[in-house]
Amino acid sequence: MDRLAAIEIFIRVVDTGSFSAAARHYDVGQPAVSKAIAQLEDWLGVKLLLRSTRALTPTEAGNSFYQRAKRAVEEGNEAVLAARGNASGLSGKLRVSAAVYFARLHIVPRLPEFLEQHANLELERKRHAEAAPTVQNSNSDSRSLTAARSKASGSKLPPHHSSSCSWSS
Repeated sequence: MDRLAAIEIFIRVVDTGSFSAAARHYDVGQPAVSKAIAQLEDWLGVKLLLRSTRALTPTEAGNSFYQRAKRAVEEGNEAVLAARGNASGLSGKLRVSAAVYFARLHIVPRLPEFLEQHANLELERKRHAEAAPTVQNSNSDSRSLTAARSKASGSKLPPHHSSSCSWSS
């Protein structure tokens, strides 16, 4: 397994305290997560985690490695974003037209993270009681909504976004 991937899996395991939660996050089986941690421990030559039936805790070496590895991965992600700049991000107006129930179930819960990833995107929403959901990119002039966020998600959006979105009929 790729060492960087194994390090990211290790970070997720420590963050969640669970091999299973890390496996769900990366959409892999729990044995793949266990194998990645074992390979990482073999490569480093130290035990990173203490495993028991009730708890999963980092060793002293594991905690030290976790702190540094997490900073390194975050710095790496920031370097990638800086290198890509605005050229690879989405920008402009995104028009979302969906039935109320579909929007509440599938769109609204995902909007905060999506809008955080694409800060230069302007969102326009339209409600339809029975319409099939459509998503299209539009440069036409129309009423716009700068952002939306589900209050239950608790995520923070950039300051130029509003924090309201209600899809009600």
